[in-house]
Order: sequence, then C-alpha cells, then structure tokens
Amino acid sequence: MILQLWIEQLRKQGHKVTAARRRLLEHLVGREAPFTAEELHGELAMSGVGRATVFRTLKLLQDEGILVRVHLEHGCQHYQAAPGIPGAAHHHDRIVCRECGDIALLDECPMRSDVSEIAGRSGFRLQGHHLDLYGICRSCEGKDASSDD
Repeated sequence: MILQLWIEQLRKQGHKVTAARRRLLEHLVGREAPFTAEELHGELAMSGVGRATVFRTLKLLQDEGILVRVHLEHGCQHYQAAPGIPGAAHHHDRIVCRECGDIALLDECPMRSDVSEIAGRSGFRLQGHHLDLYGICRSCEGKDASSDD
C-alpha cells in the first residue's frame, strides 16, 4: 500500500520510477529506524543500485515529502520515512534518543509562532523549519538503571 502511494506521488510529480528507484523504494517499506545513504547503498549494492542513484533518489524522496532528513548528533545525515500521506505538507519536530537513535514525533510544534515571528523580524517569509530535541528514551534509560546493580 505505502509503496503504491510513493510510486503514485513520484509519477504525479513527473518523475520516472525506474527499476533502481523501485528497488530502493521496496527496500524502504516498513523500515522504521533512521538510516544513512551509505548504509542504504551497502544494502542495495548487490542488487545493482549504484551509489549516485541512491544519493539522487534520497534527495528526490525528501523533496517529494516521502522521506525526512534526520539530524542526529553524531553528524551523519540520516533519513526516515515521513509519516502521513506522501506529498502532503507535514511538519516534523522530533525527539531523538542519544543512545539508540530512536525518534518520536512531537504531537504539536512548540515553536510555530516564535519561528514565524523571528523570521519576519529578520526580513524572511518562513517556509519551514525543524526542531530536534535530544534526550534518552525510556528503554535506554531503563538499561542504564539496570546496569548500575
């Protein structure tokens, strides 16, 4: 189902769904954990999907609202499937676990009016933003507590 939605979104925007793009999309179905472009390329290399194709397709999928880029503290850009309907304008503020990289989406944007006001004072019309909060998830916090014994 989600694969078909992604393919329809790409086609609707005039993009070709090549065999390599389709393999990449199929590989992403059901994937919940954030991943890097290099990890994805390593997983797809044996199926003939080239490095440049992976990087270009990830950028395309991000531009089309199918993926979101996740900024994890250790620097490397990660990607994750965007929640909701592909292509719909979604705002994704997140809380990221520093230990395991697990991500929880915030139910609301705590900064919406503030960032618009700041942008306006700076002479900009805001088109988007992201807010990533960092902490330790309950699972990892529980691991730390149990290892203190």
